[in-house]
Amino acid sequence: MKKTFSLCLLLSIAIAGAFAAVIPVADLTAEKLEEELLLNYDTYVIDDNNLLILASNSDLYVTIEAEYYQIWLYAAYVAADGVTEDLALRICNAWNSEMAFARAYYYYDVCAFALDYDIYYTEEGIESGMLKRALEEFIGMNEIFWQYLAYEDALSL
Repeated sequence: MKKTFSLCLLLSIAIAGAFAAVIPVADLTAEKLEEELLLNYDTYVIDDNNLLILASNSDLYVTIEAEYYQIWLYAAYVAADGVTEDLALRICNAWNSEMAFARAYYYYDVCAFALDYDIYYTEEGIESGMLKRALEEFIGMNEIFWQYLAYEDALSL
């Protein structure tokens, strides 16, 4: 019985994967992503490789790095006046040690925090459902990171 159930589960995953919509590399543009993702946010195509998503707390950027088979998700947050190097490092180190999904940075020269995540794809392209789920996760992480910065009084509101 367990073997039959396992076999059925594996078969259903394979069938779902076989019918998943793949965005071919040749079609992978910001306009195509905007079309495919159908997010519940305002989006703007900046150019062929860059898409802007207006999330509730910050702007999110999606950049297609075709030569690396990579899509880069990025968000930036202006730091509050008086954020010290020690506080910025403590915040980023704590985030990065607890959250494996997205990386936090602090840019001293512009006094800003950043959050980013990379999505890699193959020569065939990227499965649109997986991309949408990853982007939704990043949008959720963006909200959590924004709240985390606000809690630490490190965010310029």
